[in-house]
Amino acid sequence: TDMAEEKEDENKVQKTKKKFFPVGEDVIAMAKNIIRKYHPELRTAGANIKYSYRDGTWNKNGEPCLGEVKKISPYVKVLTEYIVTGDNRGLDFGILLNYRAWLELMTEEIEALLDHLLSCCDVAEGKDGEPKFVKVNPTVSEFPDVVKRHGGYNPQLKYMGEAFDEYKNKEND
Repeated sequence: TDMAEEKEDENKVQKTKKKFFPVGEDVIAMAKNIIRKYHPELRTAGANIKYSYRDGTWNKNGEPCLGEVKKISPYVKVLTEYIVTGDNRGLDFGILLNYRAWLELMTEEIEALLDHLLSCCDVAEGKDGEPKFVKVNPTVSEFPDVVKRHGGYNPQLKYMGEAFDEYKNKEND
């Protein structure tokens, strides 16, 4: 029984161990297309973004996390110059994608997820007037039950409601 318990503990560790590995060229091509169509400011400013899969258990607030954006710190950016990128630019953002969830998504959902994550990557003007890369949070963070009870009670929710209406109208055209 001790050996069986050890094996069970080892299996639990294996299941929760996080593994990171690079995405395929298809994902990079899809992301480049999304940047070209919806996020040209990233391309214009020369954002250097690397994409990786993350395998293993990945939950936030009890729900599977589909992906995450990491803004690369100035220190890590310097470390990634030449080593990771092969040039002197270094990384600006890292985008992690939940590999297990990715396998379950349909193409339209994958595009929406990449668009969402790329929307977290933005360009601002730095103190020196040069482009500065920043991570932004989504416009709305709300509990569905509060919206069910009170509707669009704040400007962000009203804006999100208008966006849903615009999407529905586009679908019906």
